[in-house]
Amino acid sequence: MTNEKIFTLIQRLHENTERGKIDWEATANSNTFATSSSDYSILISEEGEDYYLTIVDEWDELVERINDVELKDVSRESLAIMKSLYSIARRNARGADKAIDDILSSLD
Repeated sequence: MTNEKIFTLIQRLHENTERGKIDWEATANSNTFATSSSDYSILISEEGEDYYLTIVDEWDELVERINDVELKDVSRESLAIMKSLYSIARRNARGADKAIDDILSSLD
């Protein structure tokens, strides 16, 4: 698989997550969030200053793992997009919007 193809996948995940079409879940690792697509799980994680996208199959076998640094040659935006995807996935998995709505309601 080429890095260009993986970057296209990341862009689509980002777009669909922003539109609310993808739900992310928390994992046992507090810095990793997951979603599923057919027979694969997709994980976005923050490790130090880098962001990783990992794909595993239905048996939890590693299919692909790439970070923002490896995608720099494809796009200068790789860090920004992966960081944004991670942030939106974290907010989605942790229920940030619901929490903010609840707090706002309690302040009325």
